Amino acid sequence: MQSQTEHLIELLDRVLEEAQLRIQAPNSDAHYWPKLETLIAWVNEKRSEATSGTLFPSKGEYTLGLARSVLDWDSQFSELTKAAGAADRFYRDNF
Repeated sequence: MQSQTEHLIELLDRVLEEAQLRIQAPNSDAHYWPKLETLIAWVNEKRSEATSGTLFPSKGEYTLGLARSVLDWDSQFSELTKAAGAADRFYRDNF
């Protein structure tokens, strides 16, 4: 059975994958690359904190802020937004 930390890392990896796919897409808009790179750095930081056990506890009140950040510049229906939202909800509900 997968631990909560392992599941969160899996969800964060999905966000990273979607962000990388967006950058590498042939029709990718370079205007969004700095935002995607910032998102990737933030997710990698949170992933490292989860791995090391130093992730700030949510206590059901906080999220990682991923979905909000992505929604500032991306569609609410994108795979990246969905992945970010899933990671935020899981963190809020389980950490």
